[in-house]
Amino acid sequence: MSEKSKVPPRTGTQPYGDLTQLNTSRVILDAVGKEGLQRIADDFLGLLGTSCAIYEKNGDYALGIFASGWCKELDEASFRLCKTNDPANALASGRWLCHESCWHDASLQAIQKKESINITCHGGIKLYAIPIRANNSIIGAINFGYGSPPNTELELSQLAKKYNLPLQKLHAAAAGHPHRSQVVIEEARHRLENAALLIGLIVERHLAQQQAQETAEQYRMLFETMSQGVLYFDKSGRVVEANPAACKILGRTQEDFANETPNASTFVIDEEGKEIPPDELPAVRAMREGKRVAGDVVGVPNPVDGNVHWIQGECVPVMDSENNSLQQLYTIFSD
Repeated sequence: MSEKSKVPPRTGTQPYGDLTQLNTSRVILDAVGKEGLQRIADDFLGLLGTSCAIYEKNGDYALGIFASGWCKELDEASFRLCKTNDPANALASGRWLCHESCWHDASLQAIQKKESINITCHGGIKLYAIPIRANNSIIGAINFGYGSPPNTELELSQLAKKYNLPLQKLHAAAAGHPHRSQVVIEEARHRLENAALLIGLIVERHLAQQQAQETAEQYRMLFETMSQGVLYFDKSGRVVEANPAACKILGRTQEDFANETPNASTFVIDEEGKEIPPDELPAVRAMREGKRVAGDVVGVPNPVDGNVHWIQGECVPVMDSENNSLQQLYTIFSD
């Protein structure tokens, strides 16, 4: 077999179009992407040249490829049996025989039984399906077709009647169907199992990234809207981020903080009205000692409204666990 012949046709070449456009689950499809799934399928389908489908757990197509003439011919014929041009209606009709074999008889069974399934499809070849797992849960299934079509006159005649196809078309499709040794089929099974594992790992990573992004967005919303002031200092003592509440309480802007030198001298007083030396400011002490400092009440002049704002909060250093060195510090305070 030439290298060119090993590459199966891409999905979407069937007359009914691309069934992945009907995918509402999109767990697998969005995580791996259509092109990614096609490349993964190429690894095993290139050995067989038959068919492949990847399903979401709810039965939506993440990928569907019909590479051999036999599979394409019967799939198109069984779609016509549905008596509709709407793929969604055809899928729901129960008359799309190739889909019924691929999904209900093989992949759905693999999902429900949580194990590999091996069946003979409506079209007379074999289907091998296995579940796809991510985060210890089954999220879908993947399968391929293999084996040779029926070759007796009786079997082909029965299929011709079943699919409403001319007998000579089935003869031609069967004659052109790729025949593979058991060694090749076993290698394709091994690659299919690796493909399921790879898809699961990609989905896990995608879901983790989504969760991290959602958490970051929630944190950002809290940071922007909370009434307490929050300041982040780098390890040199420079304020690298301040939330809107901190800017309002202290009468400063983000630009003011950015233009200050680290540990800039700030006039801060204690409850008795005495100036606190810069080295004794709560944030400086927390940095120096590497320990949380909380409970101090200090007065900070606000240059915008001209008043002294009395604030109380805590300063928390973030230390490197390996060498116990300061990485950053944050302080949360109330007016």
